[in-house]
Order: sequence, then C-alpha cells, then structure tokens
Amino acid sequence: MKLQSLAKQLGISTDISAKTPLAYRQIRTYFINRFHHLDRGKFQSPSIFPSTELQRNESQNEKEFSVYQRSDYTPEYLEGRFNKMFMKSSVATPRTLFFNSGMATISTVMFLLKNVKKLGTLYIGENAYFETKWLSEDFKPAKYFNEYLPMFGKDARIFWLEYPVNCTQPSNYPFDNQLDLKKTLYSIVKACRENPRQKYALVVDYTLFYLPLDIFKYLDEVPGNLEVFLITSLQKHRGYGFDLTNGGALTFYSDANDYEELKKLRAIMGTSITQETVWTMPEINPKLINKIIQDSSLNAEKIFNQISKKEYGPVKFFYSKNGDFRTSFIFVEIDKILVKTHRSKPFLSEKLVQEIITAAKKNSAVLVNGTSFGLPFSRIFKNSERYENTNSLRIAIGYDENMCVGVAKSIIEGTENFVNLLKTI
Repeated sequence: MKLQSLAKQLGISTDISAKTPLAYRQIRTYFINRFHHLDRGKFQSPSIFPSTELQRNESQNEKEFSVYQRSDYTPEYLEGRFNKMFMKSSVATPRTLFFNSGMATISTVMFLLKNVKKLGTLYIGENAYFETKWLSEDFKPAKYFNEYLPMFGKDARIFWLEYPVNCTQPSNYPFDNQLDLKKTLYSIVKACRENPRQKYALVVDYTLFYLPLDIFKYLDEVPGNLEVFLITSLQKHRGYGFDLTNGGALTFYSDANDYEELKKLRAIMGTSITQETVWTMPEINPKLINKIIQDSSLNAEKIFNQISKKEYGPVKFFYSKNGDFRTSFIFVEIDKILVKTHRSKPFLSEKLVQEIITAAKKNSAVLVNGTSFGLPFSRIFKNSERYENTNSLRIAIGYDENMCVGVAKSIIEGTENFVNLLKTI
C-alpha cells in the first residue's frame, strides 16, 4: 500500500508530488489541525445537572459523558462501535472499554484479576512484552510458561499470552513456525475442564494481530468456568502509524459485574482514555488496518528473503510466518558470547544499528532508529532489554512499498560493515 492511497481512503488530501516522508507529516498535521480547529473550544470542566452554568463539553451526548471526576471520560459510542466487531459466545456477550494506553489496559486487568477476583496463580508466556512481565512480577504468585509447549501446574488460574508471539530470543524457539494458537488454547481449556468448579481467566494481547481477534476461531468451545479478556493497543497499526494517539482497548467475555468494576477501576487508577485522544484518533477501519498489517508483512518477507541469501557470521536473522499470519518484524541476534565479551559502551547492538543506519543514509533509504512499529517506514531498535547490552534487535518493516526501497540493501551492507569492524576490536 502507498501512503497516498491510504490518505485518500481516509479522506485526506496530500501533495501527491511531495516525497512520501513529507506526505506522512502532512497527514499527521491534518489530524492535529482538525483537533485544534474543531475541538479546542470545547474543553470545559465537567458539570452535573442542575447547574447555573452548564460546563458540559459541546461534543458530549447521551453516550459520551463526564462527571465531576475528570478521569471518568467515557466514549461509549466509540467503544460500542469497536465492540460490534466481536462475536458473541455461547456463554457470554462481549463488552469493550477503552483505556489511555495498551499498558494501562494491561495494568487495570491485572489489578482486577489479582485484587478483585483473587483468582490465584498467574501463568504468563515467556515471550510476553517485557513491561507486561515487569507488572506480572508484582502479581505474586506468577510463573512463566513456554507458549510453544504449554504446560501448567495444578495451581494455574490465569493464563496470559500474546498472539502472535513477540519473540526476544528467536533462536531458543521453533521460530520458523509461528505459535499454533489453537493447540495452546486446547491445553488451557483442558486445564479448566479438569477442575470445573474453579474459575479461570484467559488474557490474550493481540496488538500485533489483525483486528479483531476472533478468539472463537481458535476456541471451539469455551468452558463455562473460563473468562476471556482480549487486549490491544490502539497505537501502532491501529493508528495507521501516525503516532498521534495513545490508547488501548479491552474486549472481554466474563462476569456481568466486571463491566462496572473495570469502569470504576479505570477511573480510580487514572487509566481512562482522554478526550484529546478520542478527538485526534483516526477512524478505526478494520479493513484498512488489516491491509497495512498484511502489506508490512509482505514487505518484511521480501526484505528478509534478500537478506537471508548471505551468511553474516555472528549475526543471525529470523523471520516468522505460518498459514494464518506473517510478522512484519525481522529479528536479529548477535552471538551471545560475543556480546558478553564486549560490555563496554558503545554496546555491540547499538553499533550494529549505527552501521545499518549509516548504510541507509548512503543508499538514501528511509530507516529510523527508534522503537514502535506499524508505520509506513521501517524502524530498527534494540529488543525488550534495550536498556542493557542485549544481543537481540528488531527491524519493524513499514507498509509503504516506496519507503522500503533500499532497506534490504542497507541492512546487508550495514551488517557486513559491522562484522568487518568486529575483526578490528
């Protein structure tokens, strides 16, 4: 997909003659200007009837309201539209709530499961996002499991995983074949059925996946004692890579009381989505979103196929796909032993990024050193242990084919330069 084509489908005019990075900035400016021109005068302190001076926000209607607690902004209309994408199950109807970020969604759900439901032991996937694992360390008790070979102790009550797996050490796993979610969920369902009187919870973070995640495609039958929570960030692919908003969505099939309980927790914990976010947010169009995910993935596969024609000694490249999903990430590992012997700064991982960026400049390729993914252009960054001398890197390939030109060549040249540099250290 070309960025101008996406802009046209979103109803935004851009300078077609402009270079693509400039068009990207024009689109971001459009959403920012739309917010400032249309909505900046609508910010007022919330008020409650009766009042001598009504301070309700002009954009608020019966399904979008605030009370005195300013963190209690609830975009029910937008949540309802999002919720309609999900299927009903035989045991529960889906409900959706928005939060001010993906991590805010995760922390609120974790609080619910630990302190309100008090279900017990959390089993979290070894390849879960590193900040999610940081939060799980305070869960007590929390244990890790291998998503590819899921085995749980009899104490398991909460199962938490990401789909697709965001693998930080792909050489340790059968990474050429993505996680078979159906088999993993079968193991979870089996654990639930062995103790039918006990309540269980399944949490799936599907930020990297298509929208929505039809969990019942993988769960043939949901046991009555299993509640399901589906989490996604509203940034990344969901925001077309414009990096304008920070939000998260939770769709859940669980106890009827959970909806009000989560709304209360969201307000108390300050994790409510903001008015600015909702008004600046591009339209959530699943068809368009899934198209850019597919295009990013196809671009990534093409680039990986070019890179993998060569060997790079201590540097290995990995790419994952199966019949259901292709990742838009190319994973990079530097030999662990080599990394351990070079602890002084600059770290080897940072040096590899530097060499690849230098090659990209030489080739006039668009490649950004920075975290995040789902953008029209590609980004390269150290993996989840990015504050340390990690040997793991990710290259998130963009969905705009124009801005993928020269990326493979730059990665190859930069890596070769890095390997040659190692000989002099």
